[in-house]
Amino acid sequence: MSCILCKNSELLFITDQLRQIGEYKIVKCTQCGHYQLFPLPTKKENIQFYEDNQQDKLSGVSMVEDRLHVDTQRRVDYMRYNFPKEISILDVGTGYGHFVTAMRKIGFENIDGQEPSSGRAPVWAIQEDIENLDYQYDIITLFHVLEHVFDPKSLLKKIRNLLNPGGVVLIEVPNIDEALMNSSPAYTKFNFFRAHLSYFNASILENLIVSTGFKEVSVHPIQRYSVLNVLNWLKTGEPQLENPSFIVPNKYKFIDNAFRDKMVENGTTDTLWARGVV
Repeated sequence: MSCILCKNSELLFITDQLRQIGEYKIVKCTQCGHYQLFPLPTKKENIQFYEDNQQDKLSGVSMVEDRLHVDTQRRVDYMRYNFPKEISILDVGTGYGHFVTAMRKIGFENIDGQEPSSGRAPVWAIQEDIENLDYQYDIITLFHVLEHVFDPKSLLKKIRNLLNPGGVVLIEVPNIDEALMNSSPAYTKFNFFRAHLSYFNASILENLIVSTGFKEVSVHPIQRYSVLNVLNWLKTGEPQLENPSFIVPNKYKFIDNAFRDKMVENGTTDTLWARGVV
């Protein structure tokens, strides 16, 4: 087995402590520094994994919607303030379709969602594989998708071909360099799990996007979860599955804001946001 990104065959063992007990490990490429799952499941196994909705088997659709509301609103606000409503958009890996639905509600009517998993896909979603699409779009979004795919480089090349001249790709992925990964062994074990085949940091993500032909590439750290989530992990060593802390009460916001600003300054946020232009 070789590195998903650079194909180097020398992989360094990092840990076998993952969320799910099994044969999987996390390894790091000795050439480009990319972290990935080992061994990789077969494509057939991966398709079945999502068809069976195994990633969400512990949470119902309504709970998932509640948990993702803050994320959805943040992304919708970004689109609202940066792009005209007439643009064409494709949301790759749209899941249950919360982002597309929210965008349509505020007047972005020319938006499609692609979701190959029948266990998640809304009735209106495009279920064809991204490789088979031949439409053109002004913007393509991948929100927490790139870490799930076998070949991120091939996917980004395909997406580049689906974009109109001057088109934009927007990417959001977890950040392997987040502070909790170095301060909470329980969180590190929880964060490494079967669904994620790749684990990116800012430099590796930027290099990947540039290598697939995009220009004006930028990568920015953003903090999804609040300081309360971090304190919970440090105190209990357990996740907040039922009620994750995206926000804190208003009278304590100054603490949370200071925490978020420091994480951004250090590049140790839980999430990375990237943009590239054709």
